[in-house]
Amino acid sequence: MKRAAVLWAVPALLACVGLASLGAWQLERGAWKERLLAGWAAALVEPPRDYAVALDGRSALPRREDLAVPTGAPALPLSVALRGQWDPATTLLLDNQRLDAAVGVFVLTRFVPTDGTPLLVNRGWLPLPPDRTPPPVPAPASGEVALHGLLVAAPAAGLRFAAPAWSPGQPPPLLAALELDALRTTVGPLFDGVLQLDPAAADGFTRRWQPLPNTLPPEKHRGYAVQWFGLATAVAVIYLLLAFRRP
Repeated sequence: MKRAAVLWAVPALLACVGLASLGAWQLERGAWKERLLAGWAAALVEPPRDYAVALDGRSALPRREDLAVPTGAPALPLSVALRGQWDPATTLLLDNQRLDAAVGVFVLTRFVPTDGTPLLVNRGWLPLPPDRTPPPVPAPASGEVALHGLLVAAPAAGLRFAAPAWSPGQPPPLLAALELDALRTTVGPLFDGVLQLDPAAADGFTRRWQPLPNTLPPEKHRGYAVQWFGLATAVAVIYLLLAFRRP
C-alpha cells in the first residue's frame, strides 16, 4: 500500500462514518414521523376522551419531539372533549403560518374548562394582508360551550424574538413564537399543549390541520438516507481504488 494511501486512510474512514451516521439519522427521523402519522390517524378515529380524565391531573404532556413517553402519560395527539368558557380577553395571533401559497396567522384563544387546566385553543387560520396589519378577530361565544378537537403539542418556538408588550384585554398581539412560560406570567395557568378545534365547530376560521406542517414526510427522509449511504459507499470505493491501483 502506498504511503499516501495510509495517510488518507483515517480521513476516508471518518468521512464514511460521518456520511453513514447522517443516513442512519435520516432513517430514524423517518421512522419517528411514521409513528407520529400513525398516532395522528388513530386519534382521528378514536372517540374523544374527557379532557380532565385524559390528563389525569397532569400539567404537561410529552412534546411531540420526544421519542420516550413517561410511563402512564398519554401520548400526543389526543382526541378530547371539554366544556367551559372562552376567555375573550386572551386571544393571540401566531405569525408565519402557511395555507397553500398564502401566509397568515393562527388564532389562539384561551379556554377555561369547568374541570382541568386552562389551555389555548387554535381556532384556525386567517390571512395576513401585505402590510401585515393584524386581521380583525371576532370574539367567541359567551357562556358555557362544549368543544371537541385534537390536543397536540405546542408549536416549537424556533428563533426567539422580543414579544410585543401586551396584556389581556388588548387587541391580539402578533407573535413570532408561542412562549407559554412567558404567557403564564401574564394570563395565568396554561396547559403545555394546544387544542386544534374540530373543523366543524363554531367560533373558528379556516381549519385544515396537518400532522407534519412545514416539514418533510417520511419518504423524503428515506430518500435522503439512501443518498448519504450512497456517498459513504462512493468515498470507500474511491479510496480503495486509489489505494490499491497499480503504479
